[in-house]
Amino acid sequence: MVTDKTVEYLEHRAGEEDPFFAFVPYNGPYGHWPAIEGRADNGFAELYDDADMHSIPREGLSSEVLDRFGLRVQEGGVRDQFKGPLLLPNNVPALRNYFSQVSLIDDGVGRIMTVPKRLDLDQDTIVIYTADHGFSLGHNGIWGHGAASFPASAHRPSYHIPLIVSGGRRCRGRRGRNGEPN
Repeated sequence: MVTDKTVEYLEHRAGEEDPFFAFVPYNGPYGHWPAIEGRADNGFAELYDDADMHSIPREGLSSEVLDRFGLRVQEGGVRDQFKGPLLLPNNVPALRNYFSQVSLIDDGVGRIMTVPKRLDLDQDTIVIYTADHGFSLGHNGIWGHGAASFPASAHRPSYHIPLIVSGGRRCRGRRGRNGEPN
C-alpha cells in the first residue's frame, strides 16, 4: 500500500513545476512481536518457507536470561513486545518473516525508484534512503536494536543505519566524504 500510494503521488506530480516532497514511511522490517510472529502475510513469504536460515548466527539465550526478562515484564520495567529478540535465535518462522519483510521493502523501494526516470523527474529529484535504527540478528551474540537489544550493547549492527543519497543534476559534481565523485 505504501509503495502504491507513493507511485500514485509521483505520477500525480509529473508535469508540475512546483517542487514536491514525498516521505515514504515503511514500517517494516520490524524485529519485535507481534510484527514477526508466525508466517509473514506478504507476497514474499513463500521465498523463505523452506529456508533453513543457516546464515543467521544461532546462539540461543540461556533460560536464565529469559526468566529474568519475564520478571522485568511482570514488574512493569519493560514491555512484553521486546521479548522477540530473545526468542529469535530458535524461532525459524520469525526469522523467515523478518527476511520476507526485508524483501517486501526492497521490492517497494525498487518500484518507486523506477518512477522518476519514467516520468522524466529524475534530473531534478533527490532521493534519500535511511532508517531509524539497525538490527542485530545474532551479530556478536546480540539480538535486537539500539537500547532494545538483548543483551544490551552498543555494537555497530544494533545502531548502524543506512544512508543513501541519489539525485539528478543537483548532485552532480559533488564529492563524497572520501573525495570520490558521488
